[in-house]
Amino acid sequence: MNWSGPLMTDSGGFQVFSLGAAYGKELSKVVSITDPSQLLHERSGEGEQPRLANIGADGVSFRSHLDGSLHYITPEKSIEIQHNLGADIIFAFDECTSPQEDFRYQEEALERTHRWAQKSLDYHKSKNNSERQALFGIVQGGREESLRKRSAEFMKSLDFDGFGIGGSFAKEDMETAVKWVNEILPKEKPRHLLGIGEPEDLFMGVENGVDLFDCVAPTRNGRGGTLYTSSGKVNIRNAEFKEDMGPIDSECDCHVCKTYSRAYLNHLYRAHEMLGGTLGSMHNLHFIISLVAHMRQAILDGNFQEFKTDFLSKYK
Repeated sequence: MNWSGPLMTDSGGFQVFSLGAAYGKELSKVVSITDPSQLLHERSGEGEQPRLANIGADGVSFRSHLDGSLHYITPEKSIEIQHNLGADIIFAFDECTSPQEDFRYQEEALERTHRWAQKSLDYHKSKNNSERQALFGIVQGGREESLRKRSAEFMKSLDFDGFGIGGSFAKEDMETAVKWVNEILPKEKPRHLLGIGEPEDLFMGVENGVDLFDCVAPTRNGRGGTLYTSSGKVNIRNAEFKEDMGPIDSECDCHVCKTYSRAYLNHLYRAHEMLGGTLGSMHNLHFIISLVAHMRQAILDGNFQEFKTDFLSKYK
């Protein structure tokens, strides 16, 4: 995999969700409305595991899961940390809300995110880092159309270098939410869909004006043995691959597919060799990066829809 590109850091907004509302629960920021229980509004009750993140007006207090020490992160502190890390693209501090929150809380959180966005931008400019690092503002608002559009209008009014689309979605209406936002955000600045990386979702994002993506899915799947192929995902741990001497994907030209067999990968995962997760992650990353490169070329060639239809007909 020969690829290099801009380095990106996130602000910590997702950790506000994962260590706060989602802590100790099997709750994702992207849920399916086919399971209504995931969208039921709930607040902390007796017997719940204590949260490791608590939100205040000016920032978020995080308690270490290692030693219990308390850390307070403000918008300014988040940007300072990202400055020091030296990434090319950094993000304003925000609150990623739970999909279980009601309209009133989503609106309250949105106002907080907007205040933090202005503070993040002011601090970034005060440190004269604009030439070295691009700062993106993050659009929030959950599944609410009015809040999403309000957030997009607000972020558009500020002097950000680009924009992230974050927060909670329902899988079934994520496309609609992305469309609401990108119809407002300026087309001359990059739009980044945060935390989305499955192949079918990449097509959806590109169709609706998204330029950039980030997601842990390729490496998380790779560590667990779920590998992308042109005909869909496979679990390389399965017994059917124990004596399969073919590559993970005959259509893939990555180093892993050129060098190792499915049988060897199957052995590594079954033996709990960490090399298995490394090779699986390398393949998955190459697959996703190659897919997006082909999307870009298809747009230039004027046959994006044909490419999408052909790819998904085989992948699904």
